[in-house]
Amino acid sequence: MNISNYLRFLKYFLRGRGFVYIHYGVTHRCHLRCRMCSVWKGGDKGKELSLSEIKSLARGLRSLGAISVALGGGEPFMREDLSKIVRIFRDEGLWVRVVTNGIKSTPEDIRAVVQAGLTSASISLDSLSPRTQDFIHRSKDTLPKIMRSLDLFKKLLPRKGKRLLLNTVVSRLNLKELPEIARFVHDKGYLASFIPVVLTPSSDIQDSFAAYAPELAIRKEDHPIVDEVYEQLKEMKRASYPILNSLKFLEASRICLKTGRIDWECDAGGFYLSVSPEGSISICHRFDYPGMKTSPELRNVIHSPQYQKQRQELISGCPGCIRPCWMETSFMMKDWRILYHILRLSMRH
Repeated sequence: MNISNYLRFLKYFLRGRGFVYIHYGVTHRCHLRCRMCSVWKGGDKGKELSLSEIKSLARGLRSLGAISVALGGGEPFMREDLSKIVRIFRDEGLWVRVVTNGIKSTPEDIRAVVQAGLTSASISLDSLSPRTQDFIHRSKDTLPKIMRSLDLFKKLLPRKGKRLLLNTVVSRLNLKELPEIARFVHDKGYLASFIPVVLTPSSDIQDSFAAYAPELAIRKEDHPIVDEVYEQLKEMKRASYPILNSLKFLEASRICLKTGRIDWECDAGGFYLSVSPEGSISICHRFDYPGMKTSPELRNVIHSPQYQKQRQELISGCPGCIRPCWMETSFMMKDWRILYHILRLSMRH
C-alpha cells in the first residue's frame, strides 16, 4: 500500500470529505443460493462490464480521488477474468479487496489475484459447524473449502498491512457461536467482522439483495442471548482480540438485532460510492443516480450542487441500513479514535 494513499486518506479525514471506499459488484452471479441473499437472482453475464469498460471505470474513480475498491458480487470468482480486473485497479493506484465466499475459488484462482496485486481479502464464514454452514449456503461440504481458502490467502498475503478479514453474518443460527468464531479468527491471524443479518419481512416482498428466511431471524426469546453475546464480543475487543468492528458498531448491531432500529448519519455519495455490474455508479447500491456513468464528465457531476442536493434527498428518504463497510467508514472518518484503532488493527494483521 503506497504512502500517497495514506496521505490522501489523512487529507480526507482532516477536511471531512473524499471518496475513501468504492464497492464494485463485478457480477451478481453466484454458484450458491444462501438463505439470506437474493443478489444471485439479478445475475446476468451479458450485462457485465468488459475489461476495456472496467479500465474506463477505474480511471474515472481514480480521477475522483478514490482510495480503495472492494470487488464483490454475487461471487466475484464467477468472473474468469477477476485477476485482470484486480490488475486494472492496482494499475490506477487503488487498494483492492476481494469479497468472496471462499468456496468457488480454486488455489490457482487465488494465486492469480494475489499475483495481480491484491491488497486485501474478505472471506465469508457463518459457522464452525459443517452442518450449519451447509444449511445456510444450501450446499454440501462448504466448510473444508472455506478453510482451504483461508489458509491459502494467509500463506500468499502474509505481510502486515495486507488485510485478511473473515465476515460472519449474524443470525439466530450462529448467535451463540460468535465468541468461538472470534477466538478462531485470532488463531488464524485474521480480523473478524460480524454483520447483522438483513432479511425481508415477508415472502411477498421482493428485494434485490435480501431474502425471506424466518429461520435466520432473531426472535424475542433470543434477545437475552444477543445482549450476552455482544457484551462478550465487546469485552474480547477490549482485550485485544482482532475484531475489526468498532465498539460503536457492535453496540449498534446489538440494538438492531433486537429492535430493528438503525440510527446513524449516512455519508453515501460522500465517503463511499457503489458500482453495479452494469457500470452504473450510485451513492449506494439501493439507489440509482441519473447521469452517473463513467465518463469525462463524472468528476463534474460529483462536484455539482445538483448532485449534493439530490444525494441529501435520497439519504433523507432512506429507511437506513447496517452495512458495516458504509457505517464503519463514516465512523472512522468522523472520530480519530476509531480511525486510529482500525488502521492499527489493519497494519498488525
